[in-house]
Amino acid sequence: MTEPKLIKDFIRTGKTSTSVEFYVRHISWEQGPDKPREIWYLVSRIEGSPDENQIRKETARILSDKRYFKRCKKCKGLNPVGLMHDAKTCQRCAQKNHEVSY
Repeated sequence: MTEPKLIKDFIRTGKTSTSVEFYVRHISWEQGPDKPREIWYLVSRIEGSPDENQIRKETARILSDKRYFKRCKKCKGLNPVGLMHDAKTCQRCAQKNHEVSY
């Protein structure tokens, strides 16, 4: 998944009267492999009125945070943690290379 697509689909910003808040979409599979659960979590905040450069920097920091996104060792793609098969392999590579079904 490309970084612009990850940002579009998995990171949101929200403005309050005193700050800009950053949210990450978390996917979990607690209810089974065919029933993803999606929740948006507040992960950071910049007080005041940050400029575009500050927002880009914070978005890049979030993308590099392994609590939210991980890089697949096979395809080198960056993925949300909820779309990783395990700590090293994305779901796509697990299906393709290890005959895992989702």
